[in-house]
Amino acid sequence: LGDIYINECFSVSHRQHSSIVGIPKFLPSFPGILLENEISNLKNLITTHDSLTIAVFGGSKISTKLKIVEFYLNKFSKVIFGGAMANTLLKAMEIEIGLSLFEKSMVKTAKELMEKFSEKILLPEDVIVEIKGSKNSEVKPLDKIAKQDIIMDIGPKTRLKFYNEIVKSDKILWNGPLGFYERKPYDEGTGFVVKAVKNNKNKNFFSVAGGGDTISLLKQVNAFQYFSFISTGGGAFLEFIRGDGLPGLDSLNE
Repeated sequence: LGDIYINECFSVSHRQHSSIVGIPKFLPSFPGILLENEISNLKNLITTHDSLTIAVFGGSKISTKLKIVEFYLNKFSKVIFGGAMANTLLKAMEIEIGLSLFEKSMVKTAKELMEKFSEKILLPEDVIVEIKGSKNSEVKPLDKIAKQDIIMDIGPKTRLKFYNEIVKSDKILWNGPLGFYERKPYDEGTGFVVKAVKNNKNKNFFSVAGGGDTISLLKQVNAFQYFSFISTGGGAFLEFIRGDGLPGLDSLNE
């Protein structure tokens, strides 16, 4: 039914689907232009010798991104954490996070990461909280968080701290929101920090964002155009930049 097979779908190339890895067993198989574009841009993140490289991780779960987080803690100058991922790290440092979302099963691992990479990890210094059952929000430093508080976003001090790091960086990877962006105004923390990508004036500055939530958020805060490259993949994006290869790529002809 065919003469050659072209894989033009990077976003599912991390999956062992028959349409991705099965057909190449029977036909001469090659990458399409969009797939090659993804690979060449993402390789730019992996092969890095720049002086200041930063990865930004947000969203809710460390467990799903642990290997990639470790990879970048080893490889990049600094790693910024926001969202519930930051909450898990704060919990590991025995900081009160109230009723905030965090991953209980990852606290021990988070503690190990903090011990090993404390000089590279950047965490919030202040946060915006809601009290359970109330819609009123308040800015609080970390030592003032109460047991009924829920962390919703990064605070103004933290926004400035993250912004100042990113604005002078040479290369940045962004994956995940820094707050509960689905509910306004808790997209404002990410919206402020992401402006540093736009205002970075380094001549060879290279910025990449990827992942479903990240793309939705960047559209919401109108920051899509700030990045050098936006990856179409979520899981594939994270798997590829870890450097382990992808089934969909490995199955193609050299």
